[in-house]
Amino acid sequence: LSLQRKNIENNMKIDLANIREEWDNKQGWVYAFYYRGSILYGTSDENSDTDLLIVAYDGVDIIPDENYVDDGCVKADKRIYQTSTEGYDYEIVKYSDFLSLIKEQSPLALEAIFDTQDSFYSKLRRFYKLDKWKLRESFGSIASNSFVKAKKKMTVKESYDIRCALKSLFHSIRLLMFACQIAEKGEITDFKCAVPLWEEINEDYKKGFVWEDFKKKYKPIWNEWHSKMVKLCPKPKELYKNNK
Repeated sequence: LSLQRKNIENNMKIDLANIREEWDNKQGWVYAFYYRGSILYGTSDENSDTDLLIVAYDGVDIIPDENYVDDGCVKADKRIYQTSTEGYDYEIVKYSDFLSLIKEQSPLALEAIFDTQDSFYSKLRRFYKLDKWKLRESFGSIASNSFVKAKKKMTVKESYDIRCALKSLFHSIRLLMFACQIAEKGEITDFKCAVPLWEEINEDYKKGFVWEDFKKKYKPIWNEWHSKMVKLCPKPKELYKNNK
């Protein structure tokens, strides 16, 4: 598979500050794109943006959007460029980096390749091979960070953002649920499995829940899913031998 399209051999530049214009022009820099976020998980509402993951050809020179402000819900990865316009949030990854993310069992990449029904984009699945230990490390780490982020966004005055807090709490458990699906079935078979969880979290907020209430109720649920993931994805014997 050739990654270098003729129209990007001269180092095509994509300025993410003007992503809508670049996207609308369809200039041939896009290898694939996938829907992400609430549309994928079945939790979208009138306040939801459309989230898109764009896989760009390696020959594209991506100019970061210096004006983009991360809402703090996602841990930064320098391979993932982020920007937004009104109603849209974009994550842009180069092709070779996307393949690396697949091998690392990254939620970003696995959710994309398991969701698409497009016969062309789904071909990227051939680069995937289940590694349960990497799956556990990748999903577990992000799920843990999301739970901590939920607390910060709900309790630290300077960082207070209740919508981000509720989303982070939701994602902290949803990720573990997805990891268990992959470990058991080899892929994500039900993207909307966590919809009742999202609805319950929002109902609890309407009831007046504060962080301590959320922690008391949802930390045991988090622990239960985490324990299930650990059982499905045990540490390899060679790592025990090396005390890792």
